Amino acid sequence: MKTLEELQDQLKSLIRKRDKQLIDINKSQEEINNLLDQIYEKDPMRVRVRCIQCNGLGYIKDNNDKKKICNICGGKKYNWMNLYVESKTGPNK
Repeated sequence: MKTLEELQDQLKSLIRKRDKQLIDINKSQEEINNLLDQIYEKDPMRVRVRCIQCNGLGYIKDNNDKKKICNICGGKKYNWMNLYVESKTGPNK
């Protein structure tokens, strides 16, 4: 049976391992977002529009007038949308 100190050390080790993995995940997500932006910029069927939630500010104010990062655009101030193209067979077909 493990001692209290051994269990605490094991817990600390797992927390450090988890935190490192979270940092790696966040870095990967940031790279993915950057690549998606580059792809969308080159896609003629995509348009960049000002965020409708924060009106292009990147943040919203809560009830206490505290600024929070916009939950729609994530602070980017814009969102990518599909360009609406009406054709004879129907919209976006």
